[in-house]
Amino acid sequence: ALDYLLAAAHKKDSLEFNIGSTANTLSNLGIVYMEKQEYTTSKRYYQRAYQLRKLNEDYGGQAEVALNLGNVYYEQQRYDSMIFWLRKSKQLVDQVGGDALTERLLYSHFSDYYKARGNYDSAYHYLYKYDTLNQRLFSEEKASELSLLRVEFETEKKSKELALQKVELDQTRDTMWKLVAALMLVMVQASTSYL
Repeated sequence: ALDYLLAAAHKKDSLEFNIGSTANTLSNLGIVYMEKQEYTTSKRYYQRAYQLRKLNEDYGGQAEVALNLGNVYYEQQRYDSMIFWLRKSKQLVDQVGGDALTERLLYSHFSDYYKARGNYDSAYHYLYKYDTLNQRLFSEEKASELSLLRVEFETEKKSKELALQKVELDQTRDTMWKLVAALMLVMVQASTSYL
């Protein structure tokens, strides 16, 4: 998978070059190297992705990559660089009207930053904002899931009602045919006994 991502990232010289997909690939490589704790390589891919997002005027994508860069610097305990990228990400999130998931992660990282700096009041403040937003997102998600379950239940209920109506209709038809057959038999017997 890593070889595929590397190959895709280096496609920029081909005719199939697409800024958005290349930026996604570079961001994914940044994530892979972040997980491998190869922070210098991770930063390099994130910075390339950031430049492409900026070139493409993708502010939401820039915010996400800036957040990831802040996280890399956090892992390296380079807090001045971390706060620079977190603030850049927050500015971009605010500029595009806010992506709640990115904003939630930002609050968590701001809390980590202030905790690492010993500013526990600010750390608590951002942790509170993170928790509040997390609860709101969770509530919205649960409401959406509940709505889907309600629709699923109503659909299942209607399906069962239709199946029951079909069974009743089939039984009515069977009864009708049996009556017709019995009537015909009576008529045949009556006509044979009349002759």
